[in-house]
Amino acid sequence: MDHKKLKEIMKARGFTLEMLSHASKIPLSTLAKIESGITKNPGCQAIEAISNALRCSMDELFGRETRVPYQLEEYFYRYKMLPKHRQEYIKFLINVEYDRMIYLKNKDKTVLTCYEFLNWRGELAEYSGKKLYMVETDNNIFTMQTTFCVFLNTDKFTPFFFPDSILCFQYIDDYIPKHGEIWMFLKDGYLIVRRVYKYKERRILKALNDEEEDIDITNDYHYKRIGRYIGTLNQREIKLQKP
Repeated sequence: MDHKKLKEIMKARGFTLEMLSHASKIPLSTLAKIESGITKNPGCQAIEAISNALRCSMDELFGRETRVPYQLEEYFYRYKMLPKHRQEYIKFLINVEYDRMIYLKNKDKTVLTCYEFLNWRGELAEYSGKKLYMVETDNNIFTMQTTFCVFLNTDKFTPFFFPDSILCFQYIDDYIPKHGEIWMFLKDGYLIVRRVYKYKERRILKALNDEEEDIDITNDYHYKRIGRYIGTLNQREIKLQKP
């Protein structure tokens, strides 16, 4: 075991020997000998306890190249700490980008990820209840901006959108919604599509029908922006590929 590497990892994590002893359940005197290099070959159980406490691989403790880069392990740890609906959102982003990579585009046609949400509570769609399709359509400036599509199977958004419409959204996380734009938001595992209004210092999500009340999100960080609505696909120019 590389005691110099152990010191390096402890420093990077902000661990003292006392903190590592508490987290790993290994006596402080034993850890002091390991860290100083006096004990060069601690037992497997001790090494495993140290790696679990420091959230690193055992390969790192021996100075070997890790099978999974630490950055990915750290992201996975953070992922596990997130609420379930946030984990689902991250899976959604990975799947969208993966599909965009796998389905190669030619100069005439492109394939877009399309979701159909099955469980509606008023204008709210439960994110976990969904079907996935692939939509083949013309490759143009409009579809090149599209990150994902939504097959609309509800009449909650008329007259803006009619049932069976295929709505196109662009994921741009660093973009601040402008007045009048329509966006999809995620809150507590539910998706909502609303128009953004700005009045002086206030930001309001205005319902697309007369049945729902407006939502003031001026100081609310619970609404995660998923994508900006950029248009609707022409049904005559698409081919829906069901799973």
